[in-house]
Amino acid sequence: MTDRTLSFVADQSSKLAANLDRHLALPILEHAVRSTEAIKDSNPAAFKSLVEGLERTAQSTRIFALHKRFAATEKAAAAVDTRHHAFDQDAERLRGVAQPVLTHFFNFDDESKTLSLKIFHRQIDEMRKTQRIGALNLPRKAIDAVYDLGFLLCDAGAYDQAAQLLYVYQSVTSELADLKESPKRRSLYWGRLLCDCLSGDWRNAVGDIHALREYLDPTSPENTQNPTPLIWLLHWSLFYYFKRTPALDTMAFLDHITNLDVKAGERYRFVYGNALQSLCPHLLRYAAVAAILNKKKRAALRRVQRMCESEMLAGTTDPFIRFLDALSGSSDFKTASAILSEFDAAIPVDFFLADHKDEIINAARMMIFEESLRIHKSVSIPAAAKRLGMPEDRTEAWLVDVIQDAKFDATIDSVHRVVNVNISAHRKSIHQQVQDILESASKSHA
Repeated sequence: MTDRTLSFVADQSSKLAANLDRHLALPILEHAVRSTEAIKDSNPAAFKSLVEGLERTAQSTRIFALHKRFAATEKAAAAVDTRHHAFDQDAERLRGVAQPVLTHFFNFDDESKTLSLKIFHRQIDEMRKTQRIGALNLPRKAIDAVYDLGFLLCDAGAYDQAAQLLYVYQSVTSELADLKESPKRRSLYWGRLLCDCLSGDWRNAVGDIHALREYLDPTSPENTQNPTPLIWLLHWSLFYYFKRTPALDTMAFLDHITNLDVKAGERYRFVYGNALQSLCPHLLRYAAVAAILNKKKRAALRRVQRMCESEMLAGTTDPFIRFLDALSGSSDFKTASAILSEFDAAIPVDFFLADHKDEIINAARMMIFEESLRIHKSVSIPAAAKRLGMPEDRTEAWLVDVIQDAKFDATIDSVHRVVNVNISAHRKSIHQQVQDILESASKSHA
């Protein structure tokens, strides 16, 4: 890791944190501090800014373990304990007020002081659809207390309990006409997305993203004049697209930024893609990585490469953007191969990419080789090994897998150590040409 890498991590982390709730910013800043601590002496200013950002973020929440960690004195630690006690009192008071609602939907564990749903989501949905929730005649004060308790627990880091409380609040208020357009509605959507992402409930998180995309009309005068909520959604949704387990959903991220935005049967230009490109270009690295991981989606890959052109003109140092431009934009295999060697250092320090180093590097290698086979009649195995940064003895077996996966009409000559490509393999069928034209047209026609 170089001094330049640390400066980049500090800059990227601060830009991400500026567009995230403090709870979402915490794991990003913690990862940045942890992954750059080994070289903190080489650039103390950059490292100090990371640590200070982490301290401020931690202390602005009620996550008391983090408070304790950053309490510099015994007096500060005692203040944390006092605040913890105040939280317990607030939680107990709100549980009392919300009891008429909690009785119908939750079990409460006196020992751990935790809430858990007593019925499934689908049962609550059925109650809502059949208007049985309204028949419960729940007091408005109790309903509001559920909302307040949900956000109180969220601030304390009890994300799974908070998510369930906010879900029940949304279900209960959906039948109350005067609360459907309540100012709390927007906060509710954001709160649910935050809690579902940080508790790892990816199934509900993707539903939250779709609900917010529906709620945030990109063509409304409010969002046209102030696109901040659209920018926030791009940042917040990275947790689902890049931290989802057991598998990433980067194809959905590409759809988010490259598909036409559709609402009420009308089609609009690429609102989210344009917002990303012009207002938060630091997210282009994730668009580039998504394009690399989904290289078979040629139309999306080409659009992302065009989106990155302005960053290339500005002299970006981001290896993922430069790799995509070298390979997809210029077919410069030598430059792309050289940039690939930078991935080893760039991936581990990025919170969203760190868990997928092997997957990203392997996809980039496959992209180099596949693009090479599309252009050249034959490729030397030793040359391919050098270009891909792999030992020669592993390269041949790896190439066999790539050829099969990409469905190339190619053979490997083990004697002469070369891969020979059937020229007809480069020619697309009429069906494939029509498919490519339709895909490209659907993404460019307003």
